[in-house]
Formats: sequence, structure tokens, C-alpha cells
Amino acid sequence: MKLGVRTITPEIAKKLLAENHSQNRNVSQKHVHFLSEEMVKGWKMTGEAIKIGMSGTILDGQHRLHAVVNSGQTIEALFIENLNDDIFEVLDTGKNRSSGDVLHIYGIEDAAKVAAIAKFVINYVPRKRNFQIGAESPLHNNKSRGVRLRG
Repeated sequence: MKLGVRTITPEIAKKLLAENHSQNRNVSQKHVHFLSEEMVKGWKMTGEAIKIGMSGTILDGQHRLHAVVNSGQTIEALFIENLNDDIFEVLDTGKNRSSGDVLHIYGIEDAAKVAAIAKFVINYVPRKRNFQIGAESPLHNNKSRGVRLRG
């Protein structure tokens, strides 16, 4: 195994992607776009490594590499080479942070509830004109004391 910090240029990222012959998950263009925007704003190296197997397979980091190409930005990244290719099956199996987790980190009281309400507002309110909660509201239910959120 070889570990270090490397400068990843768009040319290096293209080469790594061209040599990748793995069964990575499908590329999410939405996520690549998000990462590209982050790279343009100023990428922060977090310690998340780009991992390459002994066969040259990208085990972790394909979206970051696509974002380097897409953004035209050069980034510094922790880079690990010559890993056993079979570790791919156990990578990225951890729990993602939920919106509630992030709000909790920032000290928001009742973070999970606040996140659920925000999700509801984002998903429902823009689709309805003149939205208001009241006696005439589609959300008002005399039999219920609260709003049931579907998820």
C-alpha cells in the first residue's frame, strides 16, 4: 500500500478515470456538479482518500475525480494506491449524516423535528399557491392536533 498527498489535476483525473474498469456505482451528475461547485469555491481536503486498487480500479473517489475534470480545478487529495481490490465491497457502507444530524451539530434544539418540517416546507409549499395553515387549509384537520408529515 502506498499512501500520500497528491496534486490531482484534470489531466491526472482523466487518466485515472480512463484506467478504471470497475463496477463502481453509476455516476451521479448532480453530485459531480455539487462537488465541482465546491472545488471552484475552494476545496478543503478532509482526509477522505481517493483509493486505488492493485488493478488500477478506483475503489473510492470517482465522483471527486469527475468533479476535478468537470470543474477544471486542481485539488490536493489524500491518495492511497495498491489496496486489495476486494475491499470495494465494504467501502461506503457507513451511515450518512441526516439533515437532523447536521442541525444537531450546529446546536439546533429538536433537530430531527426541525429537519422534518424544513423537508415538508421545501417539498410542499412551492407547489401550492397562497399556502397558509388555518381552518381552510388542506393541512387543517379538526380530528388532529398536528400536521402529519410523510416522508
